[in-house]
Amino acid sequence: MNILTLIVFGILVTGLLIGTVKIIAKQVLSVIIALFAVVCAYFYSPAICDLIKNKTGVDDYVRAKVSSIVDGDIENKVKYDYYMETGQDAEALDPQTLATLKNKAYSIDPKKTARVNILKYVGFPEDLTEVMINNVSRYDTMYIEANSFSDYVSIYMVDRLLLMIANFVIFIFIITAFHAGMTVLEKSPGVVTGYVNKAGGAVLGGFISLMIIWFVFMVLKDGKSETCIEAVKQINSSTILSFIQENNVVATFFTGVENHINGMIEIVQAFIQMPA
Repeated sequence: MNILTLIVFGILVTGLLIGTVKIIAKQVLSVIIALFAVVCAYFYSPAICDLIKNKTGVDDYVRAKVSSIVDGDIENKVKYDYYMETGQDAEALDPQTLATLKNKAYSIDPKKTARVNILKYVGFPEDLTEVMINNVSRYDTMYIEANSFSDYVSIYMVDRLLLMIANFVIFIFIITAFHAGMTVLEKSPGVVTGYVNKAGGAVLGGFISLMIIWFVFMVLKDGKSETCIEAVKQINSSTILSFIQENNVVATFFTGVENHINGMIEIVQAFIQMPA
C-alpha cells in the first residue's frame, strides 16, 4: 500500500467522521440526493432501456411508425430529384428501381457512427456539416445496423427517446423515494431520527470526500510536473486507487462538458466564416 493510498483512506475516513458529528440539513441532503439521482440516471438508463425493449415491445411499434414517415419523405424527395434530372414522371418507376434510388441517395456507412450518418443528410451548409461531423466523431460511440436510411433514423430516434424516458424515470423514482423516506423519518421517535441523521451525515461526508478525491485525481492525470507523474504512477500501481480513477464521475462530467463547449465554439466559428 503506497503513500497516496493511505492519504486517500485518510480523507475518506475524515469525511465520514466529520459527517457523523455535523447536523445534516434536509435541504443539503436533498441537493446531494438530486446529484446522486443524476449520476444513477446516467449510468443505469441503458439497462432500463433494454428492460423496456425486452418486456414491452413498444420500441418496435414506434420504430415502424417513425420509419414509415421518414421513408415517405425520402421517397418524395427522391421522386422530385429524379423528375428534375430526367424530366420523367417518377410515379412510373417500379418499386425495385425506386428502392435503389433511395438507397443511393441516402447511403449508410456502417463504419461511421449514428450521428455522423444522419448529419450528412440534415441539409446544413457543407462547411458547417463538416465541422459538426468532426465534432460528434470525438465522442459519439453509437453504431446502428439497418437495411435502409429510414430504419436507421427510426432506430436512432426511438433509442434516444427511450434513453430520455429512462433518465427521467430513474431520477423521479430516486427523488420520490427520498422524500417518502424523509416523511417517515420526520414522524419517527427522536432517537431513530438521531441515528439516521448521523448515518446520513456520514454518507454525505464520505460523498464530499470522494468528490474531492475524484477532482484531485483528474488534476493529477492532466498535470505535467514530476509530482503529478509520480502520483499517477502510484494510482496505477494500486488496485483500489485504479478503481476510483476508472470510475471518476467528476472527470467524466468535465470531459463531456468540455467536448460540448468545444463543439459549440467550432460550430459558431463555422457560422462566422460562412460567406454572406
